[in-house]
Amino acid sequence: MGRCGVPPGLRNPGGFDYAAYLSRRGICCTLYVDAPDRVAVLGNRRGRVQNALVSLRAHVRRQVDRYVPSTGGRAVLRALLLGDRSRITDAQRARFAKTGLMHLLAVSGLHVFLVGMVLYALLRPFLLRLRLRWRTAEVVRAALTITVLVFYMLLTGGRPSVVRAVIMATLFIGGIFFQRSAHSLNTLGVAALVLLAVRPPMLFDVGFQLSMAAVSGIVTLNPRFLEMLPDRYRTSEALDWVLSTGTTSAAAILGTAPVLLYHFGWVSVAGLLLNMVGIPCTGLALTSAIATVAVGGLWPTGAASFGSAADVFLQGLLATSRYGAAWFSWAGIRMATPDLWELTALGAGLIAVAQWPRPRLRWRWIVIGGLFMTASVWGPVVGGGTAPTLDIVFFDVGQGDAALLKTPSDHHVLIDTGPRSPSGATAEFAVLPFLRRWGIRRLDLVVVSHSDADHLGGLPTFLQAVRVDRVVHNGRSVDTDLYSQTRRLLRRNGVPRQAAHRGDTLQMDSSIRTEVLSPPGRSTLATENNASVVLRVEYGDVNILLPGDIEKAIEQNLVRTYGEKLLGHVVKVPHHGLETSSRPSFVRSASDSTQTHAVVSVGHSSRYGMPDARVIRRWRREARQVHSTADRGAVWMRTDGKEVWRLQWQ
Repeated sequence: MGRCGVPPGLRNPGGFDYAAYLSRRGICCTLYVDAPDRVAVLGNRRGRVQNALVSLRAHVRRQVDRYVPSTGGRAVLRALLLGDRSRITDAQRARFAKTGLMHLLAVSGLHVFLVGMVLYALLRPFLLRLRLRWRTAEVVRAALTITVLVFYMLLTGGRPSVVRAVIMATLFIGGIFFQRSAHSLNTLGVAALVLLAVRPPMLFDVGFQLSMAAVSGIVTLNPRFLEMLPDRYRTSEALDWVLSTGTTSAAAILGTAPVLLYHFGWVSVAGLLLNMVGIPCTGLALTSAIATVAVGGLWPTGAASFGSAADVFLQGLLATSRYGAAWFSWAGIRMATPDLWELTALGAGLIAVAQWPRPRLRWRWIVIGGLFMTASVWGPVVGGGTAPTLDIVFFDVGQGDAALLKTPSDHHVLIDTGPRSPSGATAEFAVLPFLRRWGIRRLDLVVVSHSDADHLGGLPTFLQAVRVDRVVHNGRSVDTDLYSQTRRLLRRNGVPRQAAHRGDTLQMDSSIRTEVLSPPGRSTLATENNASVVLRVEYGDVNILLPGDIEKAIEQNLVRTYGEKLLGHVVKVPHHGLETSSRPSFVRSASDSTQTHAVVSVGHSSRYGMPDARVIRRWRREARQVHSTADRGAVWMRTDGKEVWRLQWQ
């Protein structure tokens, strides 16, 4: 028995859309079972092919674990040989992504070439020595090579890039056998049609799009780049190889640039240089690893030698990613919000380069690209979207609070950091992806309203992931492991801390004013919630009220002290909409039925009775609109200092 439901979709900007990921694989629902004894295995029979694949995968793992010395080398080899990246750390993944080397961790055409085409080339002299006829030898080596490639495709899980490469290799081998030539783009098109015929949703899979774009770029752009190189630079085989590697890498990066910018908002150009080292290291490591697996059960000494050689090359690959991330992580193109005009202009420019030998087509695509680029420049001007804005994003962090202020001068202030669970901080998958997507590497200020775990829980994660310039808190110490860990990290990183009290102003940006309304100075408050830091942010004629988890006593105090000054155009509902807060007098003072947007930060399925239905009805009566992170995920509000509106980011 279990609980069946629809998987969660995209809940935060820059995050991962799990529902779409499963949908592309034909999965519409998920089943959650909370106890292992409720799962009954009715059968585990496998066919002969499945048994052979399982046995071979186990053999590969044993040989890699036995003969490859380093832990990092074994993890990368599992990814190269089996498509298993489970042992690669998040830090390693991040370094490969930053440096444009991520494709080297994916089983792709490079691996198919080494596994299949090298075998195809070596089989011919071997078969001819057996005095077979030419056609018989060709039939045997084609059949053996295709069989090995299909088996390798199944061994690695049938990933789109491998299937595409196997289909292309099969067509290439068939062309040689039947003595027919085929254009590379036609071959790629046939591979794409076969893949889409088997699984049409693959068209929307990022991996499929990247795989096709990379090969298309290499096929169409690389010849143009090679034609541009003067002959004097290609006088030696070594120099020619270096230049060819560089042009191929450039063609692949440019070919995939529109896809990467659309889905991830970032294209690393450091790969132009680093791939010249990374690709040879990967190829040599994979060749040595295949030799290790092949002789592991027969010749231990040789397997140990090949395994050590593979590890040396893998250490070179890991070092390339490590030093590349340290030195060249800045080298790239960022597009936080996909601009279809600019992406279309980029695509037109790439087609123009591919059509360079044909002047008429070349200039036609240059003109088209110029028109799209002109539209991307003048579109915001005509639409009136050039005024500086203040953004506040209320992230969906489940049962907790985390909101990011992005000021007109591009400063970033985080108010609360989300909860912490036994599996880690929610910030890792709710807030950090947003920061990475928008290229935010520095938080000018972090305000922790109070030290409850659902507000403080993510701060250790931020202190280790991004630069934090300053932390503001309520000045109260609590006896928890989380609080102690946070203090140690703050001291270790040398981050200044400041206790905030009523009447203080926080310097965030010259165009906005941030005033601390609570806690009152030198007062003893009974609960941690009532000691929350309450902020009022003013930008032009617009006020944003952020009251933390204050309850009835402090709400009444604020009403008596500030009265109508509490009015906010954007108001975070106190304490996640719990009935201990949002007293009628506070709601009336903080909201206006014609202009206030109230935001409830609460989990999709709260176990704590949040938000209370009576509280929500109260806010709906007094405010213009009530938004909840439980409904469709993060709530992104934007203001130009005169008006406030919700940004539709999904």
